[in-house]
Amino acid sequence: MVKRTIARLERQGKGILLFHDRRLVTVKALPLLLDELKERGFRVAHIVAKAQGAAALKPEADQSAAS
Repeated sequence: MVKRTIARLERQGKGILLFHDRRLVTVKALPLLLDELKERGFRVAHIVAKAQGAAALKPEADQSAAS
């Protein structure tokens, strides 16, 4: 899953990944995937819904992923 995901992102040069399942394979792959994204210079943003349903970017998530 990690290799396929990274390959698709690199081929496109950008992308949006949504992880909203709790399957064990996803949970186990997430640390490796995040490390690979960081190593390749991709940015990670945490998006949360506001009360009215609009999405908001949490800047601290992007900062923590960059460190």
